[in-house]
Amino acid sequence: MHFIWFTREPDLIIELEDEEDQQMYGFLVSAACLRVSSRFFDRMLDPQNGFKPLPQTNLNGNPITVLRLHEDSIAALGWMLNIIHFQLDSIPREMSRENIFAVAILCDKYLWQRAIGLWAEKWVVALLPSEENTNSRTNGIGYPTEPWKEDVSKEGCEEWLFLAQAFPNIDNYTSYHRKVFNTLVEEIVGNMEPFNDASRMLKSSKAGQRVVLPVMFERVPQPTFTKIKETRDEYFSRAISEMTDLLLEIEILKRQFDEKKGDNVQRDCQGDTGCYEATLAYSMGSSHQTGWDLEGTYCPSCIRKQVCLWVVWERVEKLREIWRYHASTQGVQRDKNRNSATWPKTNEPHTLIGNVTSKLGNLWNS
Repeated sequence: MHFIWFTREPDLIIELEDEEDQQMYGFLVSAACLRVSSRFFDRMLDPQNGFKPLPQTNLNGNPITVLRLHEDSIAALGWMLNIIHFQLDSIPREMSRENIFAVAILCDKYLWQRAIGLWAEKWVVALLPSEENTNSRTNGIGYPTEPWKEDVSKEGCEEWLFLAQAFPNIDNYTSYHRKVFNTLVEEIVGNMEPFNDASRMLKSSKAGQRVVLPVMFERVPQPTFTKIKETRDEYFSRAISEMTDLLLEIEILKRQFDEKKGDNVQRDCQGDTGCYEATLAYSMGSSHQTGWDLEGTYCPSCIRKQVCLWVVWERVEKLREIWRYHASTQGVQRDKNRNSATWPKTNEPHTLIGNVTSKLGNLWNS
């Protein structure tokens, strides 16, 4: 066993195995320092806690209590013990995000947040991108711009969400935490399941080749995970609703002035082989038009499963442009002469799109 001393008169050995080199480490510490620094250790080391007493061994002929820990970072535990034993010369002044994340795991696990608050703030703030020359534009969600883009475009940016939980009182961190949160809301692809990892399509890569990175949900606190999922659902519903309305209005404008006939609703979503829902474009009779690659391929439920949010919002904006084109070329304004339009007969009167647009039921003439 490799011993590391943190006090001249230790009364506790913390044993921890390094899983990489299979080396057992013994951290010689003060039980009093652990109890003062953490409610977790205060309860564990309290002789009156009602638990089975910890085992003891001999060190240089003297009895000493043994506490065995598991699956913790050797380096992170060493840094924490240096802090609570006031070994200031052995505490790093700077840390990488990977090392801070390892420390954050221990703080969250052993309730050490208060003990290292000032050090954590120093480490985290040093890694935050500068707020100078930063701005955001919104389309329901804030979009990261320089200098945020480079950092949030790196794999593992979800670790910042865990840091926000482990160190909740760090100044100047709330804004950046929100940027990371919003980025994941927009870029995550597919359904979110708590025990499954996912992927994210970087919005910053849209001008060139699409870049996809993994997202490890185990690094996202459960409350934050739930909030991301709920926010995505809300924005997907909003985008799909607007997409549906725009498709309907575009088709109405075309029929008012071009008198084109629409196709019957077809069940042909290509997003999921088990899907039998109608795609948005087919439901609106617009599948013959170019530029419907998203709407003509996916039904509303498969959009949620196979497309990221920022791609959907891009298609919504494209539909807005198409609507403006038809409206301007025909010299009409939004909602004008809507009630004079008729809707083609379909073989599926109770389709999903029919339900979504039920508020325009007067258009469904038989």
